[in-house]
Amino acid sequence: MTSRSIVVIVAGCGAMLLGCAGAARQHGKARTEACFRPADTYSFAVVDDHTVNLRANVHDDYQLTLQTECRNIDWDNNIALRSRSGGGWICDPLDAELIAPGPAGPRHCEITAIRKLSPEEVATLPSKQKP
Repeated sequence: MTSRSIVVIVAGCGAMLLGCAGAARQHGKARTEACFRPADTYSFAVVDDHTVNLRANVHDDYQLTLQTECRNIDWDNNIALRSRSGGGWICDPLDAELIAPGPAGPRHCEITAIRKLSPEEVATLPSKQKP
């Protein structure tokens, strides 16, 4: 079994958790809704060159849709998720970008949609698509 991990790059997250929680509220969502911190993500599975499923907070699964092809991401064993929100929380596609290693240097893949998957959806995913 191949282990895949997510490297976390947090840009501008304050030292205090309250500052991060405040950033989540700026988006009009409670922290516990479709928000997560990059530091709380720990596995991912590639669906295709435009879609990545990831697990955060132990039991929450999300599907990220990428703006353009992130070529050969299915061959990567590590990716990075960088927060751009300033508060460290990812609640919206504009809050983060996915970074994948590439032969000519890192590929920065813009995220256009983040969707929390229900337990029922995760149960029906093929095993290769489960984070």
